[in-house]
Amino acid sequence: MASIAPPINPGHFFGQLRDLARLAPDHVARAGLIVATARLWIRKRRGRREGPLVTVRLRGPRGPLTLRLGNYTDLEAVHEVFVSGTYARVAGVEADTILDLGGNCGASMAYFKALHPKARIHVAEPDPIAFRTLTANAAGLSDVVLHQVAVGGTDERRPFYQSNAAWSSSLVGDQVRAGGQWIDVEVVSLGTLLGRASLERVDLLKLDVEGAEWEILPAVQLADVAGVVIGELHDPTDEGQAVLDRAFAGFEVEFLEDPPSHFVATGRPAA
Repeated sequence: MASIAPPINPGHFFGQLRDLARLAPDHVARAGLIVATARLWIRKRRGRREGPLVTVRLRGPRGPLTLRLGNYTDLEAVHEVFVSGTYARVAGVEADTILDLGGNCGASMAYFKALHPKARIHVAEPDPIAFRTLTANAAGLSDVVLHQVAVGGTDERRPFYQSNAAWSSSLVGDQVRAGGQWIDVEVVSLGTLLGRASLERVDLLKLDVEGAEWEILPAVQLADVAGVVIGELHDPTDEGQAVLDRAFAGFEVEFLEDPPSHFVATGRPAA
């Protein structure tokens, strides 16, 4: 039986709706965004993650773009990327190759492609529900390759915990939300994924894998695989500082003010 989602703070809901409406390039698109928000909100209230995709038009970083959305948390992702500007720091980065770990519905993929239309982008996303929306948003984009895998510390099959809040689904079991469930998915290491993509390194790496970064980081020095890394660190601990020091050696790491868990790492180690 479908679970009933917890209530959302009305101030948050209407504030987000206002912010999203401002992204619309014209009045027709604004009306469409409002209708899409209402439809996805009703779907969330009924405890459903799946349903027909809705189409919205937004002002992107280089002009209007179209996105397909499947659930209310896709709107949260759109807000984070296009309103909060979580990845705006990469606007000036020269990027011919991009690796997006944790592609979710494809909001970040669409943003990166708008900024870097000639870039080849590889996107990893294991959740089949999110992957369906991601696939719809990748349709028509050139040089975008999707990988339906989770990225972790080893190559194996493991449980992946699906959350009603889609973007918090994770390999990390204690992050499963009320009403969540697990599915069996393919997990690959960062090195394996780079090999499948026929890449030794990328210009830009996005790392937002809901806690699985603590499996990835101990096995890699990020400067060996990327020129710039941007993403999120979930629940860092004092014990994890040594892991971060090694993984980000040679990088200058800056944490954003909002949200403070997000970071951008730039630079190369000295020769």
